[in-house]
Amino acid sequence: MSDIAPQLSPYRFKKGVSGNPGGRPKGNPAVKELLKQHSVDAAKKLVELLNCGLEKIEILAAQEILNRTEGKPLQEQNISIHGSLSVRDQVRNIFKEHLLNNNPAYESLVDFRKEFIPSKDDVKPAKFHYEWSDILLNGTENFAIEAFRESAKTQIVIRANLLHALTYSMEHRSYLVIICATQTRAGQLLQSVSREFLANKDMSGLVAEVKDNSDHALQIYYQDGSVVRIEAYGKGAAVRGLSWGAKRPDLVIIDDHQDDEDARSETITENDWNWFLSDVYFLGQSTRIFLIGNNLGERCIIEQVFKNAKYLKFTTRKIPILDTDNQSSWPSKYSLEAILKDKANFEKLGKTDIWY
Repeated sequence: MSDIAPQLSPYRFKKGVSGNPGGRPKGNPAVKELLKQHSVDAAKKLVELLNCGLEKIEILAAQEILNRTEGKPLQEQNISIHGSLSVRDQVRNIFKEHLLNNNPAYESLVDFRKEFIPSKDDVKPAKFHYEWSDILLNGTENFAIEAFRESAKTQIVIRANLLHALTYSMEHRSYLVIICATQTRAGQLLQSVSREFLANKDMSGLVAEVKDNSDHALQIYYQDGSVVRIEAYGKGAAVRGLSWGAKRPDLVIIDDHQDDEDARSETITENDWNWFLSDVYFLGQSTRIFLIGNNLGERCIIEQVFKNAKYLKFTTRKIPILDTDNQSSWPSKYSLEAILKDKANFEKLGKTDIWY
């Protein structure tokens, strides 16, 4: 009696005849040849991972090397780290876990800068740098900070802050906006951050795809499905209704939005203030604003915000180069002697109102 339905009988395998006479598909020879050319580089990368300093990744690399050279054991030992994930997925998860557990760099922009983007000219950071970091990473209010010139505003607030957001790809910091005096300046800063991030594999190791990379916007897709978008605008741009799909910006950073030439024009300062009230202030109803700049006189935006902080619901802080004890606010960078000499020169010029 047949063990299959009569209508299927013509299709059953015949004894001694292969069901696939053509054999297993051989694939594209050109692709195989191309991949073969990179096999040495792939092997070298595995050897490098043996000494990467992360024990879990070292174990995975060792396991992969042994499998490729000795063959997989007939009865594999259960040394999988994350169930049945592939080696690539396990390495990816371990790398992100390492990033998020690297507490000093994750918790502080100052420590992030020290670990990922150090400079030979770095000096000991000032106390206010840590305060800026805490506000940017953990704050919930709109903040306005008036800081002295050359206080490393751009290094912390723009460079380290944006690179941190790109490196850690967290939902609550996935849509950032920067505003500078001109769109050109903002675009230059964004492109500089983009180049630095993508060139540094310690920061961009989890990137899957870059879909937008211009002087107006940068949008990065990650291997875990997360996305980070940063947009750049110049002062005067229509930003009141900014959104990315249904999402409003998590943080709007306004840095060095006016210069000395702007401050000298009553018309420009009036227009700038009207723009801030009509566009930026209302944007702050649904997102968080971090405004930082120098004192350019009483008509400049930041001075106006300080004057009206109560009504605008801004928390404000001034960082003068001399603290309340008449000591340097950043002693490792500026000595008291040098500061007092500069102050005397400004007094001679009759410009003590904008001195630092």
